[in-house]
Amino acid sequence: QSSNPMLRMYVVHLAAPLLLSLPPPTFIARRSVFLGGAAAAAASSRPTRAIGYDSIPSAASSAAFNPDQLVQARKAREAKAAKQNKAVAPLVARVRASTTPGDFDAAMTDLTLWIIGTGDPIPPPSVLGATTYDGPLPDGFQTRELVSACRTALDALPRYTLRAGTMVQGLPECVETRTNGGVCTSAGPLAESAYKAMLRELKARAPRQYDTPYGPVAF
Repeated sequence: QSSNPMLRMYVVHLAAPLLLSLPPPTFIARRSVFLGGAAAAAASSRPTRAIGYDSIPSAASSAAFNPDQLVQARKAREAKAAKQNKAVAPLVARVRASTTPGDFDAAMTDLTLWIIGTGDPIPPPSVLGATTYDGPLPDGFQTRELVSACRTALDALPRYTLRAGTMVQGLPECVETRTNGGVCTSAGPLAESAYKAMLRELKARAPRQYDTPYGPVAF
């Protein structure tokens, strides 16, 4: 050993980087291995979640996915829709032939009564088992063609002039816009109310064709 303090300080200064570069003591590594093994053992002892059925699927629960039954249901809907289209055609022809609000109201009343007579309204989608494919007016019924024919007949009736700010019972309020100049036209309360009543009953029995993913169909 040297008694020179400057020499000892110089030796320590040179040896410090070598000491820092050495690996940690082996007992620390062994402790890490022990802790890691204990954690793995604890994880393996935890209960795992198993996926399974609450009950064994039955043939009845799988019937809805039977391709043959789906095809039969589709054919039944198509046959029913074709029958309804044929039955409603004379009523729509009467609506088209209307030339006065009175004639239009009478024809629309018969059409609305026919729609009501096809069956009860379809339950809302929240009801279990409800579907808008089936119902009184199923998929395939010419809903849009019917509404278009009625709307065309309504627009062809003699028009009444209504100025903005004037209220007429049975008609919506006339609101002045940039295009109407404060003047609205209408076929009159009798015809307008008959058309709205038909739409209300039709929508309750054929909502799938009346409502689309992009919003209600505008006629």
